[in-house]
Amino acid sequence: EWIGHAVYTCQVNHGKYIKTQNISRPDDGSCDELKITILPPPVEQELMEVTVTLTCVVSDAPYGIEISWNREKEHLESEIQPTEDGDIVESKVNISTRDWLSGIYFECVASHSNMPTPKT
Repeated sequence: EWIGHAVYTCQVNHGKYIKTQNISRPDDGSCDELKITILPPPVEQELMEVTVTLTCVVSDAPYGIEISWNREKEHLESEIQPTEDGDIVESKVNISTRDWLSGIYFECVASHSNMPTPKT
């Protein structure tokens, strides 16, 4: 019921005073406007390091958004970092420079309970 946004009412009676308060689960926001951007690694990192970092930026992200990474459909370990702007969430993944330069397909996947299917 709570997930379905049911409305709950609390009523307090004290003598001739009656106080009524309705509450429901706050709207976590629509996921329709969700925007996903993948930022490539800096060129310096590509040229000088064995691993590079890809960054996935999810804008207009509702609270509780989950972000995952795939390499050619294989799940990768990553970390999620909130930003100072509460509507933007970042996830970073470290991959080998060789994989990045070879053109292997990487995808960032955002999912949320309000989304019927994950968005890439």
